[in-house]
Amino acid sequence: MKTLFVFLALLSGQAFSDLQDDPQVSPIPPEVSPPATSQPQGVSQEGSVEAPKSKAATGKKLKKSPPVLFRSDSMSGNRFQGHLILKGSVKITQGDLIMMSDEAVIDQDIRLGTLKMIVATGNVYFQRTDEASGKKMTATSQSATYMALAKTITFKGNASITRGTDKINGTIFTYDIVSGLIKAQKVDGVFEQNE
Repeated sequence: MKTLFVFLALLSGQAFSDLQDDPQVSPIPPEVSPPATSQPQGVSQEGSVEAPKSKAATGKKLKKSPPVLFRSDSMSGNRFQGHLILKGSVKITQGDLIMMSDEAVIDQDIRLGTLKMIVATGNVYFQRTDEASGKKMTATSQSATYMALAKTITFKGNASITRGTDKINGTIFTYDIVSGLIKAQKVDGVFEQNE
């Protein structure tokens, strides 16, 4: 039986649109208090985790980002050290970003309460709407590293990226989420042209 975990790595009360209709996923609001048991503070018996309530070291409020939700067959790690390992049928979402893989590691900056990176391995599938073009963008590879602060994803091993009707195959791709820029090595591809 799949175990469901909801991880609110970033401050937000918003639910993910792509998981709202999924009956197996329900976001837990950050204000949920832990049960009166021997559970560590911030962790409920169901395996949900409270979002950290922190500000940047400067005392300025951080810009709210959508929370990171995930589902997997199993999880290990220490939420309070900012490191979680997910195994088996992993699905991670943040806003319209969807990443699926066999395994994934989520690292968080505990001090700031922000996502640092996600490393996904094994049968990686990635999907989102490209901000620059407005087209659906998908990618597959053997591994992918999402650097949250830089807003980049690097795909390695039999990588393929499709944006609209354009398709590129190669060994390594780095995709900039904001600008839509793709840098690649050893590639071949097809760009469709309008007539």
